[in-house]
Amino acid sequence: MPQPHHALARRLAPIHRLLINKCYIDHLCQWTIDRIALVLNRLISLFDRAVDGPALATLITGRLLCLTQTGQMQHYGAAIAAGAIALIFLWWLALT
Repeated sequence: MPQPHHALARRLAPIHRLLINKCYIDHLCQWTIDRIALVLNRLISLFDRAVDGPALATLITGRLLCLTQTGQMQHYGAAIAAGAIALIFLWWLALT
């Protein structure tokens, strides 16, 4: 004995197929990953291997930032004060 929902599913087959496949969102996500994300990944990895830019930039930035960290609170306070004075000076220059 056929169930009533089977008859309704046959009558509304395209809508039923759309709902069963979750509006094809999984297919869209997979297509996006396959066609866009993986291609961008290949381009970025090619740049990384050829230029080695990100690794070099990280190394240089780390070495420069290492010089600013002394662990001395008075140095940090002096840097904050110097920055505040510089901002006030620039603001004053902009107003005059």
